[in-house]
Amino acid sequence: MQTAKRANRITLRQFIDQHVCKDAEAIFTDENIAYGDLSNDRRRHEWVTHSAEEWVRRDVHTNNVEGAWSLFKRSIVGAFHKVSKKHLDLYLDEFEFRFNNRSNPNIFRNALKELLTCAKLEYKDLVA
Repeated sequence: MQTAKRANRITLRQFIDQHVCKDAEAIFTDENIAYGDLSNDRRRHEWVTHSAEEWVRRDVHTNNVEGAWSLFKRSIVGAFHKVSKKHLDLYLDEFEFRFNNRSNPNIFRNALKELLTCAKLEYKDLVA
């Protein structure tokens, strides 16, 4: 997850190129035309048409990413309370870590190890 100034084709393509595994068999999206055709010789691109009340077609859906965004929105109300634009990427990083580790039985131990070994962040640097 990351913020972007624009959700245009160039921005979306850069994000997809950086974050989607090169050997992914498929990419599923909604019908937003900014995606264009994301298929290539190794993967297919399929989409659901939400504007036509289509949410799932066989294995094609966007439920996973929509569920993640739903949980993030609820975390603003519950855990974070208020999110500033300045620190939005940091909130997204925190949420992404929690979401990706939601089934990890050792999450507390792993997080504690990270906290004990990370570089010191002074308050003046945090609020700069």
